[in-house]
Amino acid sequence: MQKADILIIGAGPAGASAASFAAKAGLSVILADKAVFPRDKICGDGVGVGSQELLWRMGAYYKVMAKKPWPIDTMIVSAPNNRVMEGRDLPGESRPIDPGFVIPRKTFDQVLFNHAAGFDSVETVEGFTAQGLVEDRGRVTGVYGRYKGRPLTLSGRVIVGADGAHSKIAKSLGLYNNNPKHRIFALRAYYQNVAHADHSIQIHYENSIIPGYGWIFHTGPQTANVGAGVILRYTPARELPRIFDAFLKNNPFAIKKLANAKMVKGSFAGWPIPCGSFSSKRSCGSVLLTGDAGSFVDNLTGEGIYYALGTGELAARAAAFVIKRGINPQNAGANYEWLWRRRYLWKDFIPAYILQGLWSKRPVINWVINRAAHNQRLAFTLCSSIAHLKPKARLLFPF
Repeated sequence: MQKADILIIGAGPAGASAASFAAKAGLSVILADKAVFPRDKICGDGVGVGSQELLWRMGAYYKVMAKKPWPIDTMIVSAPNNRVMEGRDLPGESRPIDPGFVIPRKTFDQVLFNHAAGFDSVETVEGFTAQGLVEDRGRVTGVYGRYKGRPLTLSGRVIVGADGAHSKIAKSLGLYNNNPKHRIFALRAYYQNVAHADHSIQIHYENSIIPGYGWIFHTGPQTANVGAGVILRYTPARELPRIFDAFLKNNPFAIKKLANAKMVKGSFAGWPIPCGSFSSKRSCGSVLLTGDAGSFVDNLTGEGIYYALGTGELAARAAAFVIKRGINPQNAGANYEWLWRRRYLWKDFIPAYILQGLWSKRPVINWVINRAAHNQRLAFTLCSSIAHLKPKARLLFPF
């Protein structure tokens, strides 16, 4: 049996963040994942400014930048009527929009995993398949599973579930988000020989797929991550292949960029996205849920890296709070609930759920994008919220 101050199940961005911040706080850490790194992860691959600030605090920023991600300096958003808004720097603001960069998750996650593993107090266990929680007199003390074909139990005073959208930890706690009112489903593929390379990320509210959306994120001079998503409270997931095809065939931006492009074999895949509007708790006693496992995802865009890194930091802070002070670890959950709700609930998740309903309507999207096309300050506000420079609540009063 292996034991640490904090046991983290899942070593993606949320788990790596929790491990890094916990190690920086002086805690011993076990970081376990069912995969053996490097491993791929289905995602849009965009990393915004808010995420970059968290990478700075983790100490991983320069390590990520050493992989030469595709830089972004412009955000393009198109409406169903093909009206286009471009978000760029706004004179007089304290900083530029600078939405960030695009980097394949296989590379990004490997860098973060290596960074977390580099701390002396972090022990990694790759290839561990979690099967359930270990309890002792009503308290969760660890996680049991399989490792190299044999049973293995890992223990921690505080346990962090960072095991993604299909989280075994969340299911074991009865906190799993399977409510279609609070879920998105997306498809993505990588393309080669993509035309008109630029340093923009493009989000398209294509008329033929509303209330869905499509995106084109360049990952290099001739490569791109292309995808489409649907909000499950309006459109069933089975419609997504048709919607993805409609985006490629009908959207003028997609037609222009992908006219001679070829899909990379094996890259077409879909995944569920549990959204932050889910009303349940994200903890139970000493067990804390982070990232997708805790339904921490942007209701408007489906972006989750920012919240994965952020909730990893908060989970480490909650764990350090109880462990360093000799407080019962069962109180970590209450501290974590206060932390994440203070940072995200009213600033991001509730406003975004309201906006998600509004942005399912063509006239609303057309009106907003038309205004933003003529008003760079409004464009800046919209792009800054997408890039997590400003809270989603700011979009409720954008003028």
